[in-house]
Amino acid sequence: MEYNSGVYSALGVGKIDYGFPYFKNRLNKRKSQNLLIGRFGIGDKDSKAIIFSAFTGRKYNYGSAFTDTVSDQVNIIGYSLEALLKKDENNSISAELAKTTKPISGSFADNGNLHSLLNFSDRSNVGLSVKAQTLIKPTDTRLSGFYKRTGESFQSFSLFSYNTDQTSWLFKADQSFLRDRMNVVVMLRRNDFTNPFTEKSFKTSTVFKSFQLNLRIPRLPMLSAGYYPGTQLYIIDKDRIRENAYYILNGSLIHNYVVGSLPMITSIVYNSYSSKGTDSGFISYKGKSYIASQAIVLPKMRFQGSYMFSDQEQMKYYTLEGTGDFSLTKNIRAGGGTKYNRLVSGGIYWGKQAELSIDILKLGTLQLQYEKSYLPTIQQLLYPVESGRLSWLKYF
Repeated sequence: MEYNSGVYSALGVGKIDYGFPYFKNRLNKRKSQNLLIGRFGIGDKDSKAIIFSAFTGRKYNYGSAFTDTVSDQVNIIGYSLEALLKKDENNSISAELAKTTKPISGSFADNGNLHSLLNFSDRSNVGLSVKAQTLIKPTDTRLSGFYKRTGESFQSFSLFSYNTDQTSWLFKADQSFLRDRMNVVVMLRRNDFTNPFTEKSFKTSTVFKSFQLNLRIPRLPMLSAGYYPGTQLYIIDKDRIRENAYYILNGSLIHNYVVGSLPMITSIVYNSYSSKGTDSGFISYKGKSYIASQAIVLPKMRFQGSYMFSDQEQMKYYTLEGTGDFSLTKNIRAGGGTKYNRLVSGGIYWGKQAELSIDILKLGTLQLQYEKSYLPTIQQLLYPVESGRLSWLKYF
């Protein structure tokens, strides 16, 4: 709940599960994770405001040094002060300073952890965030970036790194040429991977570089080329998911056109990625992939087929995929598809997906999705992962 008219106030409460990286280990269940946050400030959060926040809750002690203790839950209390200034949608800056209790198991009364909230000489449980963006109109240049610093004992319900002091930053420049027909994006970033599916209990000083070029000319295919970091999820010991980063050299052609009265989209994509095997620890640290897809878009239905070949040093496989969705009625849309994966060495793996969307008058849209896909393993095989999602969307 949120209210803002000269005075800003907000209240949020709910349950949360950031132990999802261990979703495959059913014996290791998390429970009683919850969050309560209240915010109060002066000003308009879409223009200029100063906001104080206080939060408390309980979080699974995933990835910390205390997972071997009797309690694998950590109680958290914290507060923050945020100042923000927004001139318009292109120019804004904000800064937030936060302090939390330290990650000690047990109740606050037993360990006296509340004293850490007022010990301002101790910066190990402090978090700092600064964000800014601007538009230089004469050259149509967009600049944006952020800087974040958290101490080794700082706790947050949206932070996946534990028990290490973290410094992350990002700088991005976006420049248009030829009356917006060509666009160049340059980006530098450090420690900016925050995937909740994977383990994040380490720190690195690596600075990732990105370069992206997009060329759009009417009636011609859109050309895109780039060099940037990517990530790969993979399975270890059939119960843990990890993520590795490497660089991708990418090129793609995407063309929208009409044949007769049928709107179509053709896509061709090439990826070449690499890093050091000693840095990656999994077999997909170097390789190439080739993707071609064809889509037919109709008012009430859409079909798409694709082919992908992944050529890695120790693992080669190709994938054939077909999907479609249909408007069953004015308010109901359903779709599904199947995916055929085959290793060059002979293994065959079938994946599938299904989705259903229902528009409910005045209440919003209910969406149900299911997917069975496969992730690579260090055993040079593909391992099945099933996921489902239920969501409700309402625009006010």
